[in-house]
Amino acid sequence: MIEMMVSSAIFAIVVTMVMGTITTIVDASRKARTMTEVMSNLNFSFESMTRTLKTARTIDLDNTGGDEITATDQQNRSIVYTFSSGGISKTVTENGDTFTDKITSKDLQLISWNIEEFPKNLIDPNQQPRVFFSIKGRVETARGIYSEFNLQSTVSQRQLKLKQ
Repeated sequence: MIEMMVSSAIFAIVVTMVMGTITTIVDASRKARTMTEVMSNLNFSFESMTRTLKTARTIDLDNTGGDEITATDQQNRSIVYTFSSGGISKTVTENGDTFTDKITSKDLQLISWNIEEFPKNLIDPNQQPRVFFSIKGRVETARGIYSEFNLQSTVSQRQLKLKQ
């Protein structure tokens, strides 16, 4: 009888340890999956901004607080990327109609961002303007557990200079 009680106690201890390990593995998997999804979404957002800025006719940075990048594309649409703690939004204005959509995941929170244009004053007409942006943010991967990240990119505008 005593042997049964001892073996049952040892079995309960082993099962408790195994369940703790399985719970930790499941939480780590959930955290990795959430982080992968959010970073994939943010990568898509960066690619969208990069494509727009590379082919834009004009680029205008918000000089008041660095919260917006405005571009006019080849179809004369106004495209505005707005940075806020809630993420990145894209507003497209075409033929008087305006459409706004958040292009980053709801799990993403931006902590800080920096947008700069180089060179600030174009003297050489053959020199292409560049936009540098960096983002620091965090992702809530589980209740109360955050993972921080830093991303940066430089985009060189490719203005079309076709000879007539």
